[in-house]
Amino acid sequence: MKFNFSQAPLNTPTVLFQEGSEISTVERDGHRIFLIGYEKKEILANRKLHLLIRKAIRMAREQKVTELEFDLQNQLFVTPALPAKELGRLISENILMANYEFTRYKSEKPSYNGLETVYFTHTDSEYEKGVT
Repeated sequence: MKFNFSQAPLNTPTVLFQEGSEISTVERDGHRIFLIGYEKKEILANRKLHLLIRKAIRMAREQKVTELEFDLQNQLFVTPALPAKELGRLISENILMANYEFTRYKSEKPSYNGLETVYFTHTDSEYEKGVT
């Protein structure tokens, strides 16, 4: 899997996090958006962050998406206790783990191999240093 910090191609599905409990897929002007709900921003712990990332990847895998954009402009993940570099590491590791599927002993190999490229937009250089 590749992590890219440039602008995603035009029709790449985007993950947006919003306050609330709703998890859905929305089409806007031919662009697919995965909306992932979360509890109040103030109480977003690292464990909940892991779960949000994995929900987004699960949704992408269910729809057989090969490229995905995480738009981090809304600063959901900025918490005083978590530096940007650590946040980049945490998000990228969870994306890799959620995208993994052990297929070595399967008799019929799947035609879909998961995400190939993840784009991060609206990030800074410290965040990029943490991405594995």
